[in-house]
Amino acid sequence: MPLERVLTKRFPWCEEWEAELQELFREYVKTKQRQNVLDYDDLLLYWAEMMKVEEIAKEIGERFDHVLVSMNIRTPTAFSPRSYEN
Repeated sequence: MPLERVLTKRFPWCEEWEAELQELFREYVKTKQRQNVLDYDDLLLYWAEMMKVEEIAKEIGERFDHVLVSMNIRTPTAFSPRSYEN
C-alpha cells in the first residue's frame, strides 16, 4: 500500500510529513542494507518467501513440528500470519 494511502487512512495527522517519512524510510532501508541486518518485518517476509521453496519448506518441516511466530500487534507489518504445513 502506498505511503500516501496509509497516511490518509490511518495517520491523517502525519500527512504533511509524507516527503520526510519517505526519505526516512529510504534511508532506513539503505542503512539496513549497508549494515547487512534485517529487522523484524524483514525476518517475517524472508521466512514466508523461504517457505515457498519446496526444498527449504520440506527441511524445516522435518526439523520442527511447529514454528511459533510472535506478532507484536502494535507494530503494523505487511506480513499476515499464515499456517505453514508439510
